Amino acid sequence: MLVWQKPSLDDKALFESFLCFEGRESYETSFASQYIWRHYTNLEYAIRDNVLLLHNYKKGKGTYYKMPCGYKKENLPELIEFLQKERPTDYIFGEVDEFFALDVEEMMGDQVELIALREDEEYIYSVKELIELRGRRFHGKRNHYNYFVKNFEFQTVEIKAPEIIEDCLDLIRQWFSGKGIGDAELLAEQNAIVDTLEKLEELRLKSMALYVDNKLVGFTIGERLTPEMTIIHFEKAYAEYRGAYNYLNQYFLEEHFSDTLYVNRQEDAGDEGLRQAKLSYRPIRMLKKYYIRLKD
Repeated sequence: MLVWQKPSLDDKALFESFLCFEGRESYETSFASQYIWRHYTNLEYAIRDNVLLLHNYKKGKGTYYKMPCGYKKENLPELIEFLQKERPTDYIFGEVDEFFALDVEEMMGDQVELIALREDEEYIYSVKELIELRGRRFHGKRNHYNYFVKNFEFQTVEIKAPEIIEDCLDLIRQWFSGKGIGDAELLAEQNAIVDTLEKLEELRLKSMALYVDNKLVGFTIGERLTPEMTIIHFEKAYAEYRGAYNYLNQYFLEEHFSDTLYVNRQEDAGDEGLRQAKLSYRPIRMLKKYYIRLKD
């Protein structure tokens, strides 16, 4: 029997020794992402034969394993058999990248079914494009950005001092109060942001708070995943401050991540408004994610 544990901040170095593999692009290969959402996904981990195993649960999907980090393709059939005896799950694996899904399909053949869900696809953008906002494709975004710059007295600061953290907590309380509390994922996001704001330094995340006339109107949190890829974990602002989102989006990348090529702004979770907002920034590609189950 394996020993399953809930992750703590002390596990950061351990997780990263497995998660830091070549070519990773998904925000879910960040320890911060795994840790931030650990309560929502009921994340537990174990290590077997130098492979990191991650067991998840998500409402509406059930239980599943994430991609086993450090796996060898030829060992996948034995690993799958072991896991389904150890802790049977609704899906063998969930929210996994295409390269891993194809490895499973190659080794398991017609024993498995690959299910790609549009709502789980991650949006990948060009950092250069989102900083420069050039051309007709970004005409509307550039107009909002310019309006904000020309019409507001503003400043940006790192989220570090206790009073800035408290301002961010006030903002999210107000932001989420307008959304209602019936949505489990929204409530989970609110709790995740609170947790993250209290652990920015330990998670080694970059942050930016945006003030207008000494009032906090927005903030954003992200990190460098690899030399090429940035992740945006959270971005919240008051919609009544026209251009605040656009300014945060642009200036955060310019200030901290201009030397990276791409930025991953995660999935839209099937929310139509969020999908249109993410599409309006012109992703250069979508990172497909899969659920995998054994056929009956």
